[in-house]
Amino acid sequence: MEGTLTPARERSYLRDIARRVAEHASDPVHAESLAAVKACNDLRPERPIVFARPENGWPDLHAAWGPLRCSVSRHRPIEDALQKTLIRAEHIRDDMPIVAEYRVPLVIRNFSYNDFGVVLEVTEVDGRGTSGAYHIEPAIREWSDMAKLTYRDLRVDHERSRRDLEFVGELLGDILDVWQQGFTEWRYGLTRILIHMRGFQQFLMDFYDSPDETHRLMGFLADNFAHEIDYLIGEQAVSPNTLANDYSGVGGPCATDALPGREKDGSYTTQDFACWAESQETVGVSPGQFEEFVFRYQKPLVERFGLCGYGCCEGLQDRFEIISRGLPNLRWVAVSPWADAARMAEQIGRDYVYLYKVNPALVVAEQPDWQAAAAQVRGIHAMTRGMSVQYSLKDTNTFCGEPERITRWVNMTRSIMMS
Repeated sequence: MEGTLTPARERSYLRDIARRVAEHASDPVHAESLAAVKACNDLRPERPIVFARPENGWPDLHAAWGPLRCSVSRHRPIEDALQKTLIRAEHIRDDMPIVAEYRVPLVIRNFSYNDFGVVLEVTEVDGRGTSGAYHIEPAIREWSDMAKLTYRDLRVDHERSRRDLEFVGELLGDILDVWQQGFTEWRYGLTRILIHMRGFQQFLMDFYDSPDETHRLMGFLADNFAHEIDYLIGEQAVSPNTLANDYSGVGGPCATDALPGREKDGSYTTQDFACWAESQETVGVSPGQFEEFVFRYQKPLVERFGLCGYGCCEGLQDRFEIISRGLPNLRWVAVSPWADAARMAEQIGRDYVYLYKVNPALVVAEQPDWQAAAAQVRGIHAMTRGMSVQYSLKDTNTFCGEPERITRWVNMTRSIMMS
């Protein structure tokens, strides 16, 4: 299959990849991984979980282990997903289970940041869009601009969704479990959207200069998301998001026996799902300001769900008491490289999953520091023995043309776990 593929050969090529995925999924190692992941997430840990997410570093992995060759537009996303699964199975080999399935996403319109009635503009620095550095051009320069805001008008495109499912089902349905996945990304950061409306520096000044208006804007965003929850649940345009190979925005695998799976077959409520909240942008504000301007608007949304995770890149040690007291459904807690890891271990204990995000720079910098990377994992392992722990390598924007680094990190971390 070297060289350019015709559409007919692309179909054969995709079916071959799907067969390889199915073969990997039958390996008992993935059943063991799934059992370990569930045990960790259900707070009865058997061992720490090791997970690596290439993110913007995928091009390095594709170039070495799974080049994308399809030219037919409908084939390209299928190839990308299947190749990523193969690369995880054959090269990354972490604890994310491989499953013999292909999920066809339900098509939902009007879900962008630009669908609130204002255009959230950015000026790119390096041509990489918002995956690289960019400057925010505030959409709400004057508070009177809030009059332009409207709830996002979500719409499920049932016809396009049906066609997509039929297309993939006909192509791969005799090899993989092809099913239509509804909405699963229940993320409630709020402040990320707010800073695209006001600009980052102005957003921080607003806490002091315009508290009433800031409350109004946060209230609008919270109300919008509550409206979206009601619409999506009412349309049953939703799917379970804690299945075997699901990923939590907090940073790791989130399979659990605590919430229903696909066997429920419809009539879902938010109590059947997990959600995620964070507020990275307020890392420099006081716990009191965080509670007043952010958490009070996240709480009514998050507490509607069966389970939740909290945190991303922000250190949570100074606001963890607020979060844990306010969210009885809290399960996953992000511990970033910039958090006080020891203090977080004391606070989290055995009541939650300690999801540690290792410092990706130690692995992906031009000159990786493997000694420091190992020391970081050893330190966390020593202070969290007996706890539910996940180690996550993510926020990787490159592997500097050396994709084998991700495999080396997984193997190194596993070795430390066994010591």
